[in-house]
Amino acid sequence: MGEQRGHGDKVEPTGRLLVYSLSMQRNKFQTMRDLSPTSAPASEYASGVGALLRDRPMADREAVLKGVFAAMSEGVVIRGQGGEILEANAAALAILGLSLDELTGRTSLDSRWQTVREDGTAFPGAEHPAMVTLRTGQPVREQIMGVDDPQRGLRWLSINSNPIWGDDGTSPTGVVTTFVDITEKKAMEARLAENAAELQDLYDNAPCAYHSLDASGTFIRINATALRWLGRTADEVIGKATPADFRDDEGKLQFQRVFAELKANGAVHGVEADVQTANGTTRRLSLCATAITDADGRFVKSRTVAYDISELHRARERLKAVSREQAAMLESDLIAIAKVRERHFVWANAGVTRILGYSPSEITGQSTHVLYASEQDYLMVGEAVAANRELGKHIRMQLEMRHKNGDLIWIDMGSVLLSQETGESMTILVDITASKRAEARQLELVRLEAQNQQVCETTHLKSAFIANMSHELRTPLNAVTGYAHLLRQGAIGPDSPKFKHYLSQIETSGRYLGQLIEGVLDFAKLESGKLEIHPTPIDLHSIVQEVVDLLELNISRKQLAISIDIDPELGELVADPMRVKQLVANYISNAVKFTAERGQVSVRATLHGADFFRVEVEDDGIGIAGADQARLFTPFEQLSSGSTKLYQGMGLGLALSRLLAEAHGGRVGVRSQLGVGSVFHFDLPRVQGKVTPMTPLARTE
Repeated sequence: MGEQRGHGDKVEPTGRLLVYSLSMQRNKFQTMRDLSPTSAPASEYASGVGALLRDRPMADREAVLKGVFAAMSEGVVIRGQGGEILEANAAALAILGLSLDELTGRTSLDSRWQTVREDGTAFPGAEHPAMVTLRTGQPVREQIMGVDDPQRGLRWLSINSNPIWGDDGTSPTGVVTTFVDITEKKAMEARLAENAAELQDLYDNAPCAYHSLDASGTFIRINATALRWLGRTADEVIGKATPADFRDDEGKLQFQRVFAELKANGAVHGVEADVQTANGTTRRLSLCATAITDADGRFVKSRTVAYDISELHRARERLKAVSREQAAMLESDLIAIAKVRERHFVWANAGVTRILGYSPSEITGQSTHVLYASEQDYLMVGEAVAANRELGKHIRMQLEMRHKNGDLIWIDMGSVLLSQETGESMTILVDITASKRAEARQLELVRLEAQNQQVCETTHLKSAFIANMSHELRTPLNAVTGYAHLLRQGAIGPDSPKFKHYLSQIETSGRYLGQLIEGVLDFAKLESGKLEIHPTPIDLHSIVQEVVDLLELNISRKQLAISIDIDPELGELVADPMRVKQLVANYISNAVKFTAERGQVSVRATLHGADFFRVEVEDDGIGIAGADQARLFTPFEQLSSGSTKLYQGMGLGLALSRLLAEAHGGRVGVRSQLGVGSVFHFDLPRVQGKVTPMTPLARTE
């Protein structure tokens, strides 16, 4: 122990520690006791060692200290007065990952040390615990420092440092540092902190509210979701408020009752409460709570979870309102409502009793057949229902149904399929008998009014016809009687040119009278349905040419140009030739009559569809105004009459043409422009009796 340490001497490590330690102050064992970084057992161990060494010789003390130094699990480093490392135990070498030779002589200011604080900033060497203790003479306790290990990465150490005082006791002559590796502890703490943060995040940001109350009902914990719902901060709530502070008077009483129940029974479930928020709105919450008790069963706190069911509550209220409205509608007797399955009643409201006479109990289970006025109606409705089996698809119809007393009543019926699985449908029946009767009365009034108007119009037309006919008959009749009187007096001899002229006028007037009478008779037959049609194959071109030849005198006198164009694709035509000739003659004679001198008249015949042919007669005469075209083809109608009458005729020609065409299963029509000309046409079947007749309607185009 008395050997000197020369420069460069190789002294066994523990021996150097012992020599250095035994040369220090008298309370060296107290110093050893203070080396323990964290635990009381280590300090007690040092105290025990001190007691063991107290009465031993120096050699024995060195041996004991060697064992203590080597056995310590904490790293121990002894530094000199300049902060240089003099000694380190095996635990220190293992923790730092360096050999004693690599450590010896280093100070905290050595650039090879890469140290950081817990916040990641650099830890300057001058602020290391050993350097602080050397500078201040004060011990440093549990300083956390990160030391970079090239092999293992960053290692976290918890460090204590104690000064070693010289004999004069004025300044430290060295420092002893002890440390433990808390890297794994730090990693575990970090993981725990991360998990705790995640749990806190889940707690705070859960879609539901969490809170805990103490025995007085005061908040001791509350998550962010609950605070957000309340519109409050944690400082405003925790330790200061109770749930009753956010309730109305009724809600306060509810809280007192439920909180007492929680304490008594240990849990409550499905409690709904209205909570008033900071902005004045109300939230409906559903709460479940569990009581936490101590070992003696005394209430400590509650754990409560709450769900915001405001939308659900509003939806339920709306549903209740709708249900009340529907119940009112279903129970009303204004309309009959029934559920039907497989055409049997399964439910009916009071309206069925009022409208159909059956009570709900009477009609339930019965077939719907009892309501139908006829088997045909029952089958017809069944077919309509079967054709509309899509879910939600409506059918609606009006029909007569039979009341329980046997009376027939008019029903407006609507039905909609409710379920495809069960086939159940909802049927609504509305009694429209009164409106149907009113409608029938109105229709009858309209019909009678129309009949009356038609009678008046017919009377007027007949009067006009009689007046016109009198005029038309009187003109040729006067000619006949006048010329006959002249001839009977003998004033004109048979050899006189006038004699032949008078006879010719008598003949022409007689023929005209015959035509007038024949037209009236034909019209009467057609009106009464007694005119017979005798279809035979016809030569349309010959018929048209015959009519043109008959009118040759009038055509020549007005110097009209007339053209005939018969489509050869018409093929064989079968119709009544005399009636077709009448049709053609009526059209062509009208065209000649209403066309000015040197005008143009065209006659065309073409196919009209597969089964009909069309004859058109076009002129460039005076034309017909649009407002007047609707009056054409009407009996006794002439566009000019009375004092404004410009042309001969009784107004039967076009009406007769319409009836003749319809008698063949055809129809007539016209298109015209005032001052430009007209095109009259008739459509007849190519073979009479072989095709469906056209709609018997005169039309303008």
